[in-house]
Amino acid sequence: MTYIIAEPCVSTCDTACVEVCPVDCIHGPDDKTGSGEEAKADGFDPEG
Repeated sequence: MTYIIAEPCVSTCDTACVEVCPVDCIHGPDDKTGSGEEAKADGFDPEG
């Protein structure tokens, strides 16, 4: 399953979203979309 982090959690670096988002879909501030290679494999392209 693909997860997309949207407002108000975009650019948030605290742990407030951990309770509602699976922890393994949250990455550091360089990857604000919360996506990685796994998400690209699911068909989600954060580049557009």
